[in-house]
Amino acid sequence: MSTDDDGALHARVLAALIRQAQGGDRNAAMALIADFAELSKDPHCFDAVGGIPIALTQYIATCLADWRKRDFKDAETWFHVVRAANAPDQRTGQHLTAMRAYMLLRARAKGTEAARVGAAAHSGLTESQVKYLVDNDKPKQLAWFDRRQIGEVESAALLRISPRLHDRVLNPPRKIYQRSR
Repeated sequence: MSTDDDGALHARVLAALIRQAQGGDRNAAMALIADFAELSKDPHCFDAVGGIPIALTQYIATCLADWRKRDFKDAETWFHVVRAANAPDQRTGQHLTAMRAYMLLRARAKGTEAARVGAAAHSGLTESQVKYLVDNDKPKQLAWFDRRQIGEVESAALLRISPRLHDRVLNPPRKIYQRSR
């Protein structure tokens, strides 16, 4: 790969990171700040990709200008380090693993609390993260002819579950309550 190809690839990656940071992705904003901070250690760190990227310089300059307009208060907001309230939820493979474990444990009639604890232990997420994941999964209709709706993460986790278990996972057994006479 030539230097021009490296520079073009780096520019596309930076453009994507900038869009993500402005959309509320805290990790993307931290990565951009870290890239810019590398200049303090080595002023020639971007020579391999054709010099200091203009997009990165513009992004940092815009953040600094916004911060200056607000009298240098609340830098986290203007550098996009604080996640915006309307930012999209971040979903990773760890979240899919948690949802898959949660669904399988529910299918074994373990109950929601035991399923939440088991999913947290299996995936490495905390119990509150699993609870948030399950409670805030955006509903999506399975098919145009089916009235059932499941969440986006739930449907992705369903792809990792054996097809013979789909009905049991989507309709977990319920507790049978007995009436006292």
